[in-house]
Amino acid sequence: MKKIILLIAVFCVFCVGALHAQTPVKGLTVTGAYDTMKTVEPTPRFVSKTGELYKHPMVSVTGQVLTTPDRTSCTVTNAHTSTTDYTGSSTTPGTGGLETETESGSNIITQVTDQDGNVYPVVQIGSQCWMKENLRTTHYANGTSIALGSSTSTTTAYRYYPNNSSSNVSTYGYFYNWKAVMQNSSSSSVNPSGVQGICPTGWHVPSDAEWTQLTNYVGSQTQYQCDNSSYNIAKALASTTGWDSSSETCAVGNNPGTNNATGFSALPAGTYYGGFRDFGDGAYFWSATEINGSKAYSCYLGYNYDYVSGGDGSKSYGFSVRCIRD
Repeated sequence: MKKIILLIAVFCVFCVGALHAQTPVKGLTVTGAYDTMKTVEPTPRFVSKTGELYKHPMVSVTGQVLTTPDRTSCTVTNAHTSTTDYTGSSTTPGTGGLETETESGSNIITQVTDQDGNVYPVVQIGSQCWMKENLRTTHYANGTSIALGSSTSTTTAYRYYPNNSSSNVSTYGYFYNWKAVMQNSSSSSVNPSGVQGICPTGWHVPSDAEWTQLTNYVGSQTQYQCDNSSYNIAKALASTTGWDSSSETCAVGNNPGTNNATGFSALPAGTYYGGFRDFGDGAYFWSATEINGSKAYSCYLGYNYDYVSGGDGSKSYGFSVRCIRD
Protein backbone atom coordinates (compact mmCIF):
# COMPACT_ATOMS: atom_id res chain seq x y z
CA MET A 1 0.00 0.00 0.00
CA LYS A 2 2.81 2.45 0.89
CA LYS A 3 4.48 1.73 -2.45
CA ILE A 4 1.22 2.51 -4.30
CA ILE A 5 0.77 5.83 -2.45
CA LEU A 6 4.38 6.78 -3.16
CA LEU A 7 3.96 6.01 -6.87
CA ILE A 8 0.78 8.13 -7.02
CA ALA A 9 2.55 11.07 -5.33
CA VAL A 10 5.49 10.91 -7.73
CA PHE A 11 3.10 10.75 -10.70
CA CYS A 12 1.20 13.86 -9.47
CA VAL A 13 4.40 15.85 -9.02
CA PHE A 14 5.44 14.91 -12.56
CA CYS A 15 2.05 16.03 -13.95
CA VAL A 16 2.17 19.40 -12.21
CA GLY A 17 5.72 19.99 -13.41
CA ALA A 18 4.78 19.12 -16.98
CA LEU A 19 1.78 21.42 -16.93
CA HIS A 20 3.87 24.25 -15.53
CA ALA A 21 6.52 23.79 -18.21
CA GLN A 22 3.91 24.04 -20.96
CA THR A 23 2.09 27.11 -19.63
CA PRO A 24 2.12 29.76 -22.43
CA VAL A 25 3.06 33.39 -22.03
CA LYS A 26 0.12 35.26 -20.64
CA GLY A 27 -2.10 36.48 -23.49
CA LEU A 28 -4.80 39.05 -24.02
CA THR A 29 -8.46 38.10 -24.09
CA VAL A 30 -10.34 40.14 -26.67
CA THR A 31 -13.96 40.45 -27.67
CA GLY A 32 -15.89 42.55 -30.13
CA ALA A 33 -15.38 41.64 -33.78
CA TYR A 34 -15.45 37.92 -33.00
CA ASP A 35 -18.30 35.51 -32.40
CA THR A 36 -16.40 33.83 -29.60
CA MET A 37 -13.71 34.98 -27.24
CA LYS A 38 -10.14 34.32 -28.32
CA THR A 39 -6.80 34.72 -26.68
CA VAL A 40 -4.09 36.56 -28.62
CA GLU A 41 -0.50 36.47 -27.45
CA PRO A 42 1.33 39.81 -27.13
CA THR A 43 3.28 40.65 -30.27
CA PRO A 44 7.00 41.51 -30.08
CA ARG A 45 8.02 44.92 -28.85
CA PHE A 46 10.43 47.37 -30.39
CA VAL A 47 13.32 49.07 -28.64
CA SER A 48 14.12 52.78 -28.48
CA LYS A 49 17.60 54.24 -28.83
CA THR A 50 18.10 54.01 -25.09
CA GLY A 51 16.74 50.51 -24.77
CA GLU A 52 13.27 51.23 -23.38
CA LEU A 53 10.59 48.88 -24.65
CA TYR A 54 7.31 50.00 -26.18
CA LYS A 55 4.46 47.60 -26.88
CA HIS A 56 3.16 47.17 -30.40
CA PRO A 57 -0.61 46.96 -30.90
CA MET A 58 -2.17 43.54 -30.54
CA VAL A 59 -2.81 41.93 -33.92
CA SER A 60 -4.92 38.92 -34.82
CA VAL A 61 -3.60 36.09 -36.96
CA THR A 62 -5.21 37.76 -40.00
CA GLY A 63 -3.42 41.04 -39.36
CA GLN A 64 -6.39 42.95 -37.95
CA VAL A 65 -5.41 45.55 -35.39
CA LEU A 66 -7.23 44.84 -32.16
CA THR A 67 -5.98 47.71 -30.04
CA THR A 68 -4.21 50.98 -30.70
CA PRO A 69 -1.00 51.72 -28.75
CA ASP A 70 -0.97 54.52 -26.23
CA ARG A 71 2.56 55.84 -26.64
CA THR A 72 2.40 59.35 -25.26
CA SER A 73 6.10 59.84 -24.68
CA CYS A 74 9.48 59.53 -26.36
CA THR A 75 12.72 58.21 -24.96
CA VAL A 76 15.71 60.34 -25.97
CA THR A 77 19.36 60.37 -25.00
CA ASN A 78 19.79 64.13 -24.75
CA ALA A 79 16.61 65.22 -22.97
CA HIS A 80 16.49 67.57 -20.02
CA THR A 81 15.18 66.25 -16.74
CA SER A 82 12.92 69.17 -15.89
CA THR A 83 10.51 71.64 -17.43
CA THR A 84 12.57 74.07 -19.50
CA ASP A 85 11.07 77.35 -20.67
CA TYR A 86 12.39 78.66 -23.97
CA THR A 87 9.50 81.01 -24.70
CA GLY A 88 10.82 84.21 -23.06
CA SER A 89 8.34 87.03 -22.47
CA SER A 90 6.47 89.64 -24.48
CA THR A 91 9.41 92.02 -24.13
CA THR A 92 12.26 89.50 -24.19
CA PRO A 93 11.66 86.71 -26.70
CA GLY A 94 13.23 83.40 -25.82
CA THR A 95 14.67 80.78 -28.11
CA GLY A 96 11.25 79.23 -28.66
CA GLY A 97 9.47 76.31 -27.05
CA LEU A 98 8.88 74.67 -23.73
CA GLU A 99 9.46 71.01 -23.02
CA THR A 100 7.97 69.08 -20.13
CA GLU A 101 10.13 66.09 -19.29
CA THR A 102 10.42 63.58 -16.52
CA GLU A 103 13.11 61.03 -15.79
CA SER A 104 12.58 57.51 -14.63
CA GLY A 105 15.67 55.53 -15.44
CA SER A 106 15.82 57.23 -18.85
CA ASN A 107 14.84 60.64 -20.22
CA ILE A 108 11.22 60.83 -21.29
CA ILE A 109 9.60 63.65 -23.29
CA THR A 110 5.82 63.78 -22.94
CA GLN A 111 5.01 67.01 -24.79
CA VAL A 112 6.48 70.12 -26.37
CA THR A 113 5.18 73.69 -26.33
CA ASP A 114 5.76 76.22 -29.10
CA GLN A 115 6.40 79.97 -28.89
CA ASP A 116 2.65 80.70 -28.77
CA GLY A 117 2.08 78.32 -25.86
CA ASN A 118 0.44 75.59 -27.94
CA VAL A 119 1.09 72.17 -26.40
CA TYR A 120 1.68 69.14 -28.63
CA PRO A 121 1.71 65.49 -27.55
CA VAL A 122 4.50 63.35 -28.95
CA VAL A 123 4.78 59.84 -30.33
CA GLN A 124 7.78 57.56 -30.75
CA ILE A 125 7.85 55.43 -33.91
CA GLY A 126 10.95 53.32 -34.19
CA SER A 127 13.84 55.53 -33.08
CA GLN A 128 12.13 58.77 -34.17
CA CYS A 129 10.20 61.13 -31.90
CA TRP A 130 7.47 63.09 -33.74
CA MET A 131 4.92 65.72 -32.83
CA LYS A 132 1.57 63.94 -32.83
CA GLU A 133 -0.29 67.01 -34.11
CA ASN A 134 0.18 69.51 -36.93
CA LEU A 135 2.08 72.67 -36.08
CA ARG A 136 -0.10 75.71 -35.33
CA THR A 137 2.34 78.40 -34.27
CA THR A 138 2.13 82.00 -35.47
CA HIS A 139 5.71 82.82 -34.37
CA TYR A 140 9.18 81.49 -34.91
CA ALA A 141 11.24 80.36 -31.94
CA ASN A 142 12.91 83.78 -31.81
CA GLY A 143 9.55 85.55 -31.45
CA THR A 144 9.25 86.79 -35.04
CA SER A 145 5.65 86.61 -36.24
CA ILE A 146 4.49 84.73 -39.34
CA ALA A 147 1.98 86.67 -41.44
CA LEU A 148 -1.43 85.27 -42.30
CA GLY A 149 -1.49 84.96 -46.08
CA SER A 150 -4.21 85.42 -48.65
CA SER A 151 -2.10 84.56 -51.70
CA THR A 152 0.75 82.25 -52.61
CA SER A 153 4.38 83.34 -52.42
CA THR A 154 7.87 81.90 -52.60
CA THR A 155 9.53 85.01 -51.17
CA THR A 156 7.30 85.96 -48.21
CA ALA A 157 6.66 83.61 -45.27
CA TYR A 158 2.93 82.94 -44.91
CA ARG A 159 0.59 80.76 -42.89
CA TYR A 160 -2.96 79.89 -43.96
CA TYR A 161 -6.18 78.61 -42.37
CA PRO A 162 -7.02 75.04 -43.42
CA ASN A 163 -10.00 75.12 -45.75
CA ASN A 164 -10.02 78.91 -45.24
CA SER A 165 -11.50 78.69 -41.74
CA SER A 166 -9.86 79.81 -38.50
CA SER A 167 -12.00 77.26 -36.62
CA ASN A 168 -9.96 74.46 -38.22
CA VAL A 169 -6.63 75.56 -36.74
CA SER A 170 -7.06 73.96 -33.31
CA THR A 171 -7.48 70.52 -34.91
CA TYR A 172 -5.62 70.73 -38.20
CA GLY A 173 -2.94 73.33 -37.47
CA TYR A 174 -1.93 75.96 -40.03
CA PHE A 175 -0.66 75.54 -43.55
CA TYR A 176 2.72 77.15 -44.22
CA ASN A 177 4.53 77.87 -47.46
CA TRP A 178 8.08 76.54 -47.76
CA LYS A 179 9.55 79.99 -47.10
CA ALA A 180 7.82 80.05 -43.72
CA VAL A 181 8.83 76.48 -42.90
CA MET A 182 12.53 77.00 -43.57
CA GLN A 183 12.97 80.50 -42.06
CA ASN A 184 15.78 81.27 -44.53
CA SER A 185 17.59 77.98 -43.86
CA SER A 186 19.17 76.12 -46.76
CA SER A 187 17.69 72.89 -48.07
CA SER A 188 18.85 69.72 -46.32
CA SER A 189 18.76 66.15 -47.59
CA VAL A 190 20.61 64.56 -44.66
CA ASN A 191 19.19 62.65 -41.70
CA PRO A 192 18.66 64.45 -39.37
CA SER A 193 18.06 67.58 -41.41
CA GLY A 194 19.56 70.04 -38.92
CA VAL A 195 16.96 72.63 -39.99
CA GLN A 196 15.12 74.12 -37.02
CA GLY A 197 13.16 76.44 -39.27
CA ILE A 198 9.66 76.96 -37.92
CA CYS A 199 10.01 74.33 -35.18
CA PRO A 200 10.60 74.89 -31.44
CA THR A 201 14.10 74.66 -30.01
CA GLY A 202 15.22 71.05 -29.78
CA TRP A 203 13.06 70.11 -32.76
CA HIS A 204 13.52 70.38 -36.51
CA VAL A 205 11.84 70.14 -39.90
CA PRO A 206 12.22 66.56 -41.19
CA SER A 207 14.20 66.00 -44.37
CA ASP A 208 12.89 63.74 -47.12
CA ALA A 209 15.32 61.12 -45.77
CA GLU A 210 13.63 61.29 -42.36
CA TRP A 211 10.18 60.81 -43.89
CA THR A 212 11.63 57.84 -45.76
CA GLN A 213 13.01 56.44 -42.50
CA LEU A 214 9.53 56.67 -41.00
CA THR A 215 7.77 54.89 -43.85
CA ASN A 216 10.50 52.28 -44.18
CA TYR A 217 10.23 51.45 -40.48
CA VAL A 218 6.44 51.24 -40.52
CA GLY A 219 6.54 49.12 -43.67
CA SER A 220 8.98 46.71 -42.04
CA GLN A 221 6.63 45.97 -39.13
CA THR A 222 3.97 43.40 -40.01
CA GLN A 223 1.57 44.70 -37.38
CA TYR A 224 1.36 48.02 -39.27
CA GLN A 225 0.72 46.45 -42.67
CA CYS A 226 -2.67 45.99 -44.26
CA ASP A 227 -3.15 42.64 -46.00
CA ASN A 228 0.41 41.73 -45.04
CA SER A 229 1.94 44.15 -47.54
CA SER A 230 4.79 46.49 -46.61
CA TYR A 231 3.37 48.82 -49.26
CA ASN A 232 0.00 49.21 -47.52
CA ILE A 233 0.86 51.34 -44.48
CA ALA A 234 -1.16 54.54 -44.92
CA LYS A 235 -3.88 53.41 -42.52
CA ALA A 236 -1.30 52.86 -39.78
CA LEU A 237 -0.24 56.53 -39.99
CA ALA A 238 -3.63 58.16 -40.62
CA SER A 239 -6.00 59.46 -37.94
CA THR A 240 -9.26 57.68 -37.24
CA THR A 241 -11.41 60.74 -37.96
CA GLY A 242 -11.93 63.38 -40.65
CA TRP A 243 -11.35 61.23 -43.73
CA ASP A 244 -13.76 60.91 -46.63
CA SER A 245 -15.09 57.42 -47.20
CA SER A 246 -13.50 54.93 -49.58
CA SER A 247 -14.46 51.44 -50.71
CA GLU A 248 -10.90 50.56 -51.71
CA THR A 249 -9.39 47.75 -49.66
CA CYS A 250 -6.76 49.03 -47.21
CA ALA A 251 -7.40 52.67 -48.19
CA VAL A 252 -7.27 55.27 -45.42
CA GLY A 253 -10.97 56.09 -45.87
CA ASN A 254 -12.06 52.44 -45.67
CA ASN A 255 -13.19 51.75 -42.11
CA PRO A 256 -11.06 54.59 -40.66
CA GLY A 257 -11.82 53.47 -37.13
CA THR A 258 -9.06 50.87 -37.62
CA ASN A 259 -6.49 53.53 -38.63
CA ASN A 260 -3.61 54.95 -36.61
CA ALA A 261 -1.89 51.84 -35.29
CA THR A 262 1.35 53.86 -35.03
CA GLY A 263 -0.25 56.81 -33.21
CA PHE A 264 1.07 59.30 -35.80
CA SER A 265 -2.47 60.65 -36.36
CA ALA A 266 -2.13 62.23 -39.82
CA LEU A 267 -5.17 64.45 -40.48
CA PRO A 268 -6.67 65.29 -43.89
CA ALA A 269 -6.20 69.06 -43.69
CA GLY A 270 -5.80 69.35 -47.46
CA THR A 271 -3.67 72.08 -49.02
CA TYR A 272 -3.59 75.71 -50.19
CA TYR A 273 -2.34 76.53 -53.69
CA GLY A 274 -4.11 79.85 -54.37
CA GLY A 275 -7.35 78.07 -53.49
CA PHE A 276 -8.19 75.46 -50.90
CA ARG A 277 -8.60 71.81 -51.81
CA ASP A 278 -8.58 68.23 -50.51
CA PHE A 279 -9.97 69.01 -47.04
CA GLY A 280 -11.04 65.56 -45.81
CA ASP A 281 -9.26 63.95 -48.76
CA GLY A 282 -5.54 64.32 -48.18
CA ALA A 283 -2.71 65.10 -45.77
CA TYR A 284 0.30 66.98 -47.16
CA PHE A 285 3.47 67.49 -45.12
CA TRP A 286 6.54 69.56 -45.99
CA SER A 287 10.09 68.29 -45.86
CA ALA A 288 13.27 70.38 -45.53
CA THR A 289 14.56 68.99 -48.84
CA GLU A 290 14.18 70.97 -52.03
CA ILE A 291 13.99 69.49 -55.52
CA ASN A 292 14.94 72.66 -57.33
CA GLY A 293 14.47 76.41 -57.02
CA SER A 294 10.68 76.19 -57.19
CA LYS A 295 9.78 72.80 -55.66
CA ALA A 296 10.43 70.78 -52.50
CA TYR A 297 9.71 67.21 -51.43
CA SER A 298 6.59 66.43 -49.43
CA CYS A 299 4.85 63.44 -47.87
CA TYR A 300 1.25 62.62 -48.86
CA LEU A 301 -1.58 60.40 -47.62
CA GLY A 302 -4.89 60.22 -49.50
CA TYR A 303 -8.30 58.94 -48.43
CA ASN A 304 -8.54 56.59 -51.42
CA TYR A 305 -5.00 55.20 -51.21
CA ASP A 306 -3.35 52.45 -49.20
CA TYR A 307 0.19 53.78 -49.56
CA VAL A 308 2.20 56.82 -48.46
CA SER A 309 3.80 58.75 -51.28
CA GLY A 310 6.72 61.12 -51.43
CA GLY A 311 5.72 63.88 -53.78
CA ASP A 312 6.79 67.33 -54.83
CA GLY A 313 5.09 70.63 -54.23
CA SER A 314 5.58 74.18 -55.33
CA LYS A 315 7.32 76.13 -52.59
CA SER A 316 4.46 78.63 -52.84
CA TYR A 317 1.89 76.04 -51.67
CA GLY A 318 0.61 75.76 -48.13
CA PHE A 319 1.13 72.34 -46.52
CA SER A 320 0.99 71.03 -42.96
CA VAL A 321 4.13 70.69 -40.81
CA ARG A 322 5.21 68.01 -38.36
CA CYS A 323 8.37 68.62 -36.35
CA ILE A 324 10.71 65.85 -35.25
CA ARG A 325 12.95 65.79 -32.15
CA ASP A 326 16.66 66.50 -32.56
